[in-house]
Amino acid sequence: MTDSMEKTLYNSKFEHDACGIGAIIDLNGEPSFSIVDDALTIVEKLEHRAGKDATGEIGDGVGIMLQVPHEFFSKVGKEMGITLGNRRDYGVGMFFFPQDVLSRLQSQKMFEIICAIICGVLSLISLIISIMSFMERGFLFNNAYIWASKQERESMDKKPYYRQSAIVFALFAAVFLFMALDCYFLTDWLWILSGTFSVAAIIYAVVSSRNETDKE
Repeated sequence: MTDSMEKTLYNSKFEHDACGIGAIIDLNGEPSFSIVDDALTIVEKLEHRAGKDATGEIGDGVGIMLQVPHEFFSKVGKEMGITLGNRRDYGVGMFFFPQDVLSRLQSQKMFEIICAIICGVLSLISLIISIMSFMERGFLFNNAYIWASKQERESMDKKPYYRQSAIVFALFAAVFLFMALDCYFLTDWLWILSGTFSVAAIIYAVVSSRNETDKE
């Protein structure tokens, strides 16, 4: 161990073997099956250090990480009546549902209801904050106020900041409401409204903040 290492948190006694890892890429960013095939070859050649069975042939799992196959997902989504949009406009998750059809449908519906409830609660909270701000009561959710000193808070005119906060939270209340309805009814157009109101809230917050700063 060198003198420089002794002055850091590094200690060689914490060193240990790690799982093998390999990477293969296309420098031009072009997806192809050959990359996946070569990645599987890497997995076959690596020795996995984690748990194995007595034969040494079965372990606790290895895998490869890929780009999202947008063309494939778009095709399958279209067959299912789902519009995904462009690349990176959506996320991919993995859920383990029951194999029984009835149980799976019940679990999926329960997941949709839970998401709708969460979004509904967030919408209600945003609405309450918005109403309180319109009444010029409660904590002022505004960067100019939050970062101001105690003396500056006492002397500043809070009314325009309360109004700005009220409008922003009203917009976000609408966003979460549309998200809740979309989670429950699984429509193809409510997410457009939620996205539009999100952009509107961000733009208004930025523009109004600049205007108030310019006035000062």
